[in-house]
Amino acid sequence: MEKQKINKVEDKIDEMMDTDISKIPSKFTLTLKKSIEISGEKITEITVDFDRLDTYAIERIGRKFPENMGFLEGNKAYLIEIIAAASCLNPHVIKSLCLSDGTALTMKAQLFLMASSAREN
Repeated sequence: MEKQKINKVEDKIDEMMDTDISKIPSKFTLTLKKSIEISGEKITEITVDFDRLDTYAIERIGRKFPENMGFLEGNKAYLIEIIAAASCLNPHVIKSLCLSDGTALTMKAQLFLMASSAREN
């Protein structure tokens, strides 16, 4: 059973590595595997729209992290802040997601940011 889970994770990683990052959408909706509750309302999906963010927002979020931190796009805390801003949610909401939902969001955010950087070069 454990070996099957490992193989499934490895397959997902391979799939992500084969993704054409230039085709990562700037807006997407993730249907949550495990719903959450916010102010008494059951949430079953989260919409992330990176086009809501401008350079000022990215700069403001980046200032929350030490300059010597290096590659911020690889930092989960940074990605959570970006996702929260792009989905108009509190970062604590993103942190409260189950591991698979949180990981799906952070991986998509990381791929989008990397694709954006690749387009700039």
